[in-house]
Amino acid sequence: MNILKKSLSAYDIRFIVGELKSLIIPSIVTNIYQLSPSIFILKAYSSKHGAIELLIDPKRRVNVTSYPYPKPSKPSSKCMALRRLIRRSILKDIEQIDFERVVVLTLSKDNELSKLIIEVFNGGNIILERNGRILWILKGIDSGDRRLKAGLPYIPPGRAKDINSLVIEDFRGADKPLAKLLLLNIGLPPELTREVLYRLNMDSSIKASDVSEDQLAKLIDEFKRMLNEESNPNIVETDKGVNIHPILFKSESGNVKLYRTFNEAVDDYFKDATIREICEAKVEGIRDEAGRLRSTIKAQEAKLAERYEEARRLRIQAEKLKANLSIVSELLNCLRDYVGSYGWSSLAENVRSGGVKPPLNIIKDIDLKNKTVKIEVDGELIPIMVDKSPYRSIEALYVKAKEIEEKNRKGEEALKALKERLKNLEDRISRESEVKIFRRSKAWYERFRWFISSEGFLVIAGRDAAQNEALYRRYIEANDIVLHADIHGSPLTVIKTHGRQVGEQTIIEASIFTASYSKAWRENMVVDVYWIYPNQISKTPPSGTYLGRGSFMITGRKNYVKVPEIKISIGLVRNEHLSIIYGPESAVRSKTKLYVSIRPGNIDVEAASKIVKKLLMEKIDSSLKDELIRIPEDEIKTILPGKISIANSRHQLEKYK
Repeated sequence: MNILKKSLSAYDIRFIVGELKSLIIPSIVTNIYQLSPSIFILKAYSSKHGAIELLIDPKRRVNVTSYPYPKPSKPSSKCMALRRLIRRSILKDIEQIDFERVVVLTLSKDNELSKLIIEVFNGGNIILERNGRILWILKGIDSGDRRLKAGLPYIPPGRAKDINSLVIEDFRGADKPLAKLLLLNIGLPPELTREVLYRLNMDSSIKASDVSEDQLAKLIDEFKRMLNEESNPNIVETDKGVNIHPILFKSESGNVKLYRTFNEAVDDYFKDATIREICEAKVEGIRDEAGRLRSTIKAQEAKLAERYEEARRLRIQAEKLKANLSIVSELLNCLRDYVGSYGWSSLAENVRSGGVKPPLNIIKDIDLKNKTVKIEVDGELIPIMVDKSPYRSIEALYVKAKEIEEKNRKGEEALKALKERLKNLEDRISRESEVKIFRRSKAWYERFRWFISSEGFLVIAGRDAAQNEALYRRYIEANDIVLHADIHGSPLTVIKTHGRQVGEQTIIEASIFTASYSKAWRENMVVDVYWIYPNQISKTPPSGTYLGRGSFMITGRKNYVKVPEIKISIGLVRNEHLSIIYGPESAVRSKTKLYVSIRPGNIDVEAASKIVKKLLMEKIDSSLKDELIRIPEDEIKTILPGKISIANSRHQLEKYK
């Protein structure tokens, strides 16, 4: 189905920016990926929403995506440069510049502010600016009034009149169609103008100069009202194609699908275009390689055909010598007599001038150096050796033909290998071109640390003080079990019981999980963990004292658990798609045999995530390797409690040091 809107309008951006403020501000940039020459994903972490992926496609859109787009295993140099500049920055604000198709992210890193500017027009661009200078730019620009490249000041696009400042005088004396005037002077999207005119029952082709003062006043009021209209995100399928709007457009009729947020509608609407571009970027290099390989194969086939023809011709020559053996023998006798009497030079001169008599007249060429001649037999020029018998010349022709055929046999093997390689490339192009992406809706608990125990209980732990607070205030129920390590710097952990009896195995697993994600991992020490009931925990401190965020009062008996080990296992399971699970070894082992166990150690998380992924790659079936490759190392990195060592895998670890 044809999509009518190729990129977000300024009106759309007004709504999406409003939604993104509550989704990504504040958050910490954990990484950035380049999915195609112009599409990036900025990965961030928010204590409120957990992991977030902001898809930045300056040709089309900016929004938080819930689709697991495949990320390259190795970043481009362009992406690495941006990654170094903005990773670990705090996203402090997001705004739209006036009513332009420009989104600005304000970032803070090392007490310095920078701005990531996303221009969603003219093919799109991304610019990182700090202190008025461009640090990084996706595409340099040198056109008329705008010159943008690293090191130069950022020059914003020419700004249209602010729609909120529209007055009647802006329309007087203009002899243009109203829609064109509003597009040129104010940058108003044509679809918005059509909608306003439809709502006011005005002709869509009306000239600005023909609009009455009363109509102009209503027009301005309607524009301003639409700017503040309550969001009603939708995708509408009309007879002309599919469109997307942040509100219901009365001027378009068709099948309407409503969305909870405009962000979700944008995510669905542009998904196919994004997949096509990502796939095209992935297969472009493969297509180039396949094209070069086809040219090589074509040249090789031509060369083989040429050699086969040469071998065939040599065999024909040998057969003709055999059929004319008496003539050739007589010729050689006469030739030797002539050379003995007059010499080679005389023979050569007479052959060139045509002065030789039969049987020497069939000689057409002489090689004085090698003492050979070419004779014409049945229209074929055949080389013969003067100082050898005719049989040796026949044998030499057969030997040469066989040498060529043997060379061709090896060439055929090489050609077969080239064709097999080409087939693999074509299969890969077909496979990469048919990538399907399914939205995986995240459960509410996935922004926390979590696992499913071997007895089937959901166990959740806070990642930080803010999440500990959120767990206490919103997610602990009367029948749950709460755990905490007997050390300062522990997650608040909750076993969600839903009224079921919790077994000892789940409590032990939850205790290992709690201890492993506490300060004990960093200190490489085993600590005890205690469990309590929800009615034993409160935020009410003793009189005259204060409890900070993530701190609680515990009353009553603490049930201590002797933690057997500080260890986490990371494994792979496949349901609809391949995904990572983690938790205590017994819990992970109950769901998969494909896992790696880690303990506290000295390998930093950057290197550790790579090592864990490589170890999983060794264990996984070859048919699933492509899926594992697409899982970013960042996903493993967020699981790691700190520096690690590989449990019981010293020999494997040595391979990757």
